[in-house]
Amino acid sequence: MSKPMVVYTCKNCGYDNPQASHKCNNCFITFYNDSFFGKWETERFIIRWVCKNCGRLNVEGNNTCSACFQKK
Repeated sequence: MSKPMVVYTCKNCGYDNPQASHKCNNCFITFYNDSFFGKWETERFIIRWVCKNCGRLNVEGNNTCSACFQKK
């Protein structure tokens, strides 16, 4: 079984960006810290997954869709 599609939702403007985006495609706030270690600035985005059954966006920590109860 393949993994569900993941989106990064910008906390600044609410735009859903493709997985592993380095900046928001709408407001251009950076998600990635270009420091030596290159860590993700997780306070700037929310990781969500798209249910393959109904298309609903769900918070990454949930293993079941909040709309149709399909397993991740």
